[in-house]
Amino acid sequence: MGRPHLGYLLDAALTLAPDGIIVFAHGADEKTLGDIWALMPPGGSVVAGAGDPMAFIGRMLSDLQGHPGDILFVSAVAAPLDGTVLSDFIDAYRQQPETPCRIEAVGANGERQTRLLVADASSIGGIDGPSGDYNGSFTDRLFGLLDRQACKGGGRQFMVNRPDRPGDVGFPRDFAAALRVVRGAVVERLMDGGVTVIDPERTYVDWAVTVGPGTTLYPDTYLEGQTTLGSDCFVGPNVKITDSALGDTVTVKMCSVITESVVEGGVQIGPFAHIRPKTHLGRNVKIGNFVEVKKSTIGRGSKASHLSYLGDAEIGKEVNVGAGTITCNYDGAKKHTTTIGDGVFIGSDTQFIAPVAVGDDSLIGAGSTITKDVPPNSLAVARSKQVTIPGRGVKSRKEHT
Repeated sequence: MGRPHLGYLLDAALTLAPDGIIVFAHGADEKTLGDIWALMPPGGSVVAGAGDPMAFIGRMLSDLQGHPGDILFVSAVAAPLDGTVLSDFIDAYRQQPETPCRIEAVGANGERQTRLLVADASSIGGIDGPSGDYNGSFTDRLFGLLDRQACKGGGRQFMVNRPDRPGDVGFPRDFAAALRVVRGAVVERLMDGGVTVIDPERTYVDWAVTVGPGTTLYPDTYLEGQTTLGSDCFVGPNVKITDSALGDTVTVKMCSVITESVVEGGVQIGPFAHIRPKTHLGRNVKIGNFVEVKKSTIGRGSKASHLSYLGDAEIGKEVNVGAGTITCNYDGAKKHTTTIGDGVFIGSDTQFIAPVAVGDDSLIGAGSTITKDVPPNSLAVARSKQVTIPGRGVKSRKEHT
């Protein structure tokens, strides 16, 4: 959902207003540690370590023994739990603070694994028994030790009586359920902000995406990464937009894809259009069905309504791009730019052999292959001369077979 899983766990923990948050990162490399620090709230800390996991756990527990009060342990693979569930969990523990309380996950094979545990710090000791008694991942070893120490084989199991709150994202079914939880929360946030979502269960929006009020999202829309949508847009169905910025009153029709591009207000895209990275569409541009645009700038009010490829192009304002137009940008070794000025009219089935430039207000005849620059306000026609031979139609062909 466009955000590290740890971010959701930290958000849930912050709803409890804890005295502090510590992330223990055993075996994390430098990049992972940087990613963790980027998610940490003010005052939080990260403790890194490598080598024998049980030795690291021993140091970790020793550091926590001096903490006054209660400690909530959350597994890194615990599924996201909202503040209400966590609050109920802590309240249940505080009714009997002498007895630790835990939330378990149940794997496909029926194996139960503790994923959250709260206990008084005084019940936490060092490692007891041989290190070989504890197997599995770092998380499995830690919670196995806590179960043995704090719970002494008992403790209380807190039941999350909600089917949409699974216990462990390490289990495939639970992972899918966790995604539904997070996706639902994001979509609810959008709807609370004035966005119309036709089918929330079939709308997929990453955490960092922003959408303006009055926008409508149709089913099977995917908004990913750092995407932003303005107000009063219509998107979908079956649309994917990634790391792109769309202005107000943009329409993106069925089965269109937009990636790493800027789309100004009033633009119409699709159906079945592909906007590839580093594209900038000016206000009120129209990109129609089966048009692909790549690394190009298209000026205000220009239109490419049908069946065209515009790659590495600089296209001015109020340009008409006829059906079947292609900017031939690749010579087999390098990419080259096609430059088209303002007010140009391009007839259907035109090829521009880049690098080439067309001046303002020029007219390109249909079926042309443009290999040389065209001055402003000129007519350019570059196609084979038509030859018509009477009497050589279909009937004559049959006569000669």
